[in-house]
Amino acid sequence: MEVYENDKDRMDYLYKVVIPKQYNTKVEDFKAVKSYLNNRISLKRTFVYTVKEDDIEYLNKSIVYQTIMDNCIYTIGLDVPDMFYKEAPNYYKNLFNGVRFMIGKSTLPVK
Repeated sequence: MEVYENDKDRMDYLYKVVIPKQYNTKVEDFKAVKSYLNNRISLKRTFVYTVKEDDIEYLNKSIVYQTIMDNCIYTIGLDVPDMFYKEAPNYYKNLFNGVRFMIGKSTLPVK
């Protein structure tokens, strides 16, 4: 979290600038908070953006967790139509409960 607090603008650039350009849309309700994922401190970002396909238009909910382990950044995300998310938010939040991290080689004893 200290890394994020010191460099929010650069770390959120993908979500606030790149995604809107890539998807030709606008990111709304952007939030970034400290959270936990499988007992690891993580950064949880949530936002919605508009999706237009053929003659259909809807809001998409995005939930993204990032955590650092063994000098690697792990990003786990979910995108779901907002209308489905609003019907069963706990169902979608609980999908992240199944995320597990294996210990890295650096923590195993060397023989």
